[in-house]
This record gives sequence, C-alpha cells and structure tokens, in this order.
Amino acid sequence: MAQENLAGIEAGNGKDKREDSFSLPQLDFEMALDMADGDTASWIDLVRHAAETSGGDLLFVLPSFSGDGEATEKAMVRLPDGESDVLIAVSHDDDGFHYEAEAAIDEELKDFAHASIDVLRRMQSDAQIVSPLVETEN
Repeated sequence: MAQENLAGIEAGNGKDKREDSFSLPQLDFEMALDMADGDTASWIDLVRHAAETSGGDLLFVLPSFSGDGEATEKAMVRLPDGESDVLIAVSHDDDGFHYEAEAAIDEELKDFAHASIDVLRRMQSDAQIVSPLVETEN
C-alpha cells in the first residue's frame, strides 16, 4: 500500500474513539503528531516519531477493515504513564488521524500489544546486559 505525504496540520482534523478524559502522555503524543512535519514522511513515520518524542513506542502496524470493507492500516502505540502503559490505536484517512483509546480496542489486539511490550522490554534488558560485555571484548 502506497504511503501518502501529509502536512502536520492535518493531524488534528480526525474523529476519534477515546474517553472524555485522557492521560497527559496521550495528550503529549497527539500534540507531537499535530506538530509533525509530514512533507517528507509517511503517516506511519509521523506516528513513530510522535511516539518516540512522547517517550513511547510504535509497537506494530496491522491492516484494518472499516465497516464498509475498506482496507486501511492501524498503528498501535505504547505510551508510558507512571507505572503503567497506555495503548492508543491510530489510523489515518483523508479526514486526518483517528485515535482509539485502550477501552475501544479489541481485547485480542490489546493482548497482542501487551505481549509485544513484554518482548520489547526483554530485548531492551538483554541489550543492557550484553552491551558492556561486547564493549570489553573489543
């Protein structure tokens, strides 16, 4: 699927499925996405950059199908919020970015996201353990 270029100003024009009140990390992420320069980046690159700017991670991007059967893509983002994580699903269309709060995300998809977070944390801790060993050998 071809990636279109976006202007950051489009980011705030989407509809979303989120709770009336949302966390500061989510607000930080959405603001970073709103301010992103999309002239040279795909929407997925914009989401990745906004997640990293907010201290989070782009976990994965999966195909998604709307009610009318149209195929799109949905990105799953993890944002740290104190001792826990906040999951946000982000998609994009001609109207802008669309956000789904964790409560609106399917249970199976949330389980897959949490498993991805566990793997990511294990990889990060392995890198912290192995890195000093590799440096002393060289």
